[in-house]
Amino acid sequence: MVESDAARDAPCLLVLHADSSWRVALPFDGEFIVGTGEDVDLQAEEFGFDSERVVFRMVGGDATLDYEGAKGLMVNNQAAAVPGLLVSGDTVTLGPLSMVFHRPARWPKHAVACGLEHIRVRLLEETERSQRSGCPLAVLVIDMGDEAGNDREAIVQEVCRLTRIIDQVAWDGQREVVVVLPDTEEAVRVPGDRIIRALESLAPQARGGFALCPSDAWNADALLAGARHAARSALPGRIVGLGSSAQVIDAGPLKFVAVDPTMRRLLGLVKRLAASGLPVLVVGETGTGKEVIAQALHYWSPRAKGPLVTANCAAIATTLFESELFGHVRGAFTGATEARLGLLESAEGGTVLLDEIGDCPLACQVKMLRVIETHRVSRVGAAAERPLDIRIIAATNRDLELEVSRNSFRQDLYYRLNIARITVPPLRERPLDVPALARFFLEQACARAGRLPMVIETGAMQRLAAHDWPGNVRELKNAMEFCAATIDCDQLRQELLPADIACHTAPWLASPPEKGSSGSGSDALPHEPFASRRFASIKEELGELERVRMLQALEASGGIQNKAADLLQMPLRTFVARMHKHGIPRPRGPYHKREE
Repeated sequence: MVESDAARDAPCLLVLHADSSWRVALPFDGEFIVGTGEDVDLQAEEFGFDSERVVFRMVGGDATLDYEGAKGLMVNNQAAAVPGLLVSGDTVTLGPLSMVFHRPARWPKHAVACGLEHIRVRLLEETERSQRSGCPLAVLVIDMGDEAGNDREAIVQEVCRLTRIIDQVAWDGQREVVVVLPDTEEAVRVPGDRIIRALESLAPQARGGFALCPSDAWNADALLAGARHAARSALPGRIVGLGSSAQVIDAGPLKFVAVDPTMRRLLGLVKRLAASGLPVLVVGETGTGKEVIAQALHYWSPRAKGPLVTANCAAIATTLFESELFGHVRGAFTGATEARLGLLESAEGGTVLLDEIGDCPLACQVKMLRVIETHRVSRVGAAAERPLDIRIIAATNRDLELEVSRNSFRQDLYYRLNIARITVPPLRERPLDVPALARFFLEQACARAGRLPMVIETGAMQRLAAHDWPGNVRELKNAMEFCAATIDCDQLRQELLPADIACHTAPWLASPPEKGSSGSGSDALPHEPFASRRFASIKEELGELERVRMLQALEASGGIQNKAADLLQMPLRTFVARMHKHGIPRPRGPYHKREE
C-alpha cells in the first residue's frame, strides 16, 4: 500500500515490543494517550501495565511528554523527571514497550512570503553570488493591476505555491509581487506564465516582467527596476523580458536604444518639446549624447524637412566667430572679398545646434540674444537686418549658472536659452541601458566592418555593467568599435575587452597584479619619476578609505553587520549596500580580517 503525502508528513510513534514493531500516527494538535482505560488511544494492558498512563500532548506537530502514575518511565534511557518537549528520534520506554517519536522535517515545498526589506537584502546577496560565480539570476515582477488590493494575502499565497523553496516572494507596494529566482535564466517564463494563469480569478489584469543578471542588469536596484518596467510594458495576461522591451528609436538618419525608464521618460519629453518652436538647452556630461538629443528634437519637429546646422562654439576661433555664425558682406574686413552666408542663415527653415554654447565669446552673446528675440540677423558690416526663420538648440557640459555668476556668460542670454531644459543623465545613472547599448553598438560596428555579429559572453557583460563609464555613451561606443575591429572570433570574452574597462570594476573581476609590479603607497619604487606616477582620484581614495573602515568595523564587531554599521554611524541598509559596492564578502560566523 502506498502512503499518502499527508501520512508521510504526519508525526508518529514507532512502537517496539518483543520481536514486533508497528507505526501509530499522532495528531498535529491534541492528545495521544498510551495506557489503560476506555479513553486511551493505545491499549497497554496486554503489555503488563495496570494504571500507568503516558500522554503525548501535540501542538502543531510538536510533542510534549507527560505521564500519570507511570513508574520507571525512561526517555533516551534516562529517567524522566519532568514533562518536556520531544525531538524527532527520542525514545520513550515504559517497561517492555519502547516508542520512538518521529516528526518529519517541516521543510516547505514552495517559497515562503517575506517582507520587502528582507527580499532586498536577499537580492543583494544573490547578485553578488551571481557576479562571483557566474550563476544566473532572475527577478520577476507581477503587476496585479488596480483590482488586486483586497486579495493581497490570497495572491501572495498563490504565488508562493507556484514557486520553488529557494525562491523569495514579497508584496511590493499596492499592486506588485516581486519574486527572486536564483539559478534561473530565460526559464523564468515558465513560472511566470503559470502564475499569470493561476491569478486570472484574483487579478484579471495581471501581467509580468522579468530582468536577468547580468544580461539585463548587474546590480540589485537595477534588476528590480528593470523587472518592474518590463511588467508595466506588458499586456494583461502576458509576461515579457526586459531585453524584449528595448526601444530602437529612429531620429532621422540616427538610431538609438533606450531601455532604462529614466531615458524613456526623457525621450517622451523630447518628443513633446519637438512639436514646439521653443529654444531648448540640452545639458549633460561629455559623451552622454546631447547632440543625438538635439538631432531628435529636429527630426521629430515640423522643421524636419529643413536643414540641421551644427555650430561648435568651442571649435571656432574667437576672431572668426561672428563672421562664421552671422555671415558678412563684401569689404566688411580685410580679406572679405565677397559676401558670405553665416551658419545661422544657412539653416533657414530648419534648426541650428549651438554646441558647447558655454564657449561663445561674450562679444557675440549680445548679438545672439537679439537673434533669438527678434528672429532677425545682421551680417558683419551690414546696415540692415534680415528676417530669419530658425529654431535654436544649445548644448553644453558646463554649469551655465556658475558661468553667469563668474560673469563669463550673459544672464539674459542664459534665461532665453533655458526656456526649455533637457538634462541628459550620465550612463552610470541609467544602468539598464548599458547591456542593450553594448549589444546595439557591437552589432552596428560588426556590420560596418563587414563581419558576422558577435555575442557578448557573461563575464564580459559583467565587466561592461560594472564599469563607471566616465566617457559615457561615447566611451561605450568606442569600446565596441575597438572590439569589432580587433577580435577575430565570434564571442566577446572578458579578456578581450580594452584594458581600461576593468580598472574600476568589482575587485573579484579585476585581474590580480603581476608579481613584482609596483603598486601605490609604500610599494612604489623610490626612483619612480614624480610626473609618471598614477594619481588616484579623490573619489577613489575616499572609496578605499570607506572600504577599509568598514572592514575594521566588521572585525571589531565580530562580523555582526548592524553593530558594525552602528560603529560607523551608518544606516544598516546603507552599510549592506556599500558592502556590495566595495566587494566585501558577507561574514559567515566570526569575522576575521581577510588578506587583501
